[in-house]
Amino acid sequence: VAAYLTDTWRPAPIVAVEYGVRAQSSQLGTALTLREVLPRASAAWDFLGGGRSRAFVGWGRYAPVVPAGLGAVVYAGPTLLQTLTFAGTADQSLGGNAGEPVRAGARGTRVDEALAGVEVGQPDVIRLGLTVRNRHLGRALDDELGALGTAGATSGAAATRDYDEVATWLDGAPTAKLGVRLGYTWSRLRGNWPGPYDPVEGAQ
Repeated sequence: VAAYLTDTWRPAPIVAVEYGVRAQSSQLGTALTLREVLPRASAAWDFLGGGRSRAFVGWGRYAPVVPAGLGAVVYAGPTLLQTLTFAGTADQSLGGNAGEPVRAGARGTRVDEALAGVEVGQPDVIRLGLTVRNRHLGRALDDELGALGTAGATSGAAATRDYDEVATWLDGAPTAKLGVRLGYTWSRLRGNWPGPYDPVEGAQ
């Protein structure tokens, strides 16, 4: 379940400031509940006027819901009852995967993103733009010494991941019969966390 509130404030006709917050909660049976309050804010300025330009900055906090398929990892199963009969004597045993435990106080993955850029051009004709972006991993939900929890909470080996990007592009008119887009992106990824927990592949 999630709820989102946002508003736009215009201190001048060529300036827009947008701010908002998202509250979300996701639950995996009785084993795991993740609740997050995620603020966002951005601003844009048409410094040439007439829709010919846009300088913008933004910041937001994001968090994924409980990954699909995680229930099969945590609850595992099914439990198997095996019966072996030999020489008139029956022996029964329970087998199956007990599932991965969830550490108390486990918190979900959270990412902060900051963005800045500029665009210039003629509306509905051509547009040239440049953006600079950074994504920073605040925390991660992952396998933590054999149990699902916040990475680093027990082991001390916190998950780190930083992504930097610089991109530029040239766009043709979006309403034209033939659209042209040229772009170039430079990016760099650093850290020790390879990505979200994947229930298919197991702990990352």
